[in-house]
Amino acid sequence: MDTEEMFRLLNSYTVLEQAQVLAAKRVGGSDMLARDKAARNLILTEDFSLMAALAKHARKAVDGYDDLELAVLVSNKRLSDFKRALSLRNILSMDSPGTYAWILHQDRKNRAAIGDVPSFDELFAQNALPDVVARTAAE
Repeated sequence: MDTEEMFRLLNSYTVLEQAQVLAAKRVGGSDMLARDKAARNLILTEDFSLMAALAKHARKAVDGYDDLELAVLVSNKRLSDFKRALSLRNILSMDSPGTYAWILHQDRKNRAAIGDVPSFDELFAQNALPDVVARTAAE
């Protein structure tokens, strides 16, 4: 498992744990089945309370970037989305060599600019983990 996968896994657990805390408050902690169903619904419906609780950690994570780093990360995300969309197509056009050359060029620029900038997943995990550990230890 690479580090990015580990951070995504930690962040997924953070979302689940936060949903379970909110569900326990709404449903009550006695019935585990009802609590799990309520937590699932909170995640699937992207409940406002859950999103607000998670946004607190996201804001702290984004505060760690300056404007240039944010621009590079957004550019990298857009480029990744573009590459994914191209990979889903099964039609090659005569523009493909130019498109792929542009993608490779932008990838090199982003890698050079990103350097040691930590990923959003890493910063989110660093900001959210202390709260998760504190709530888990209290149980």
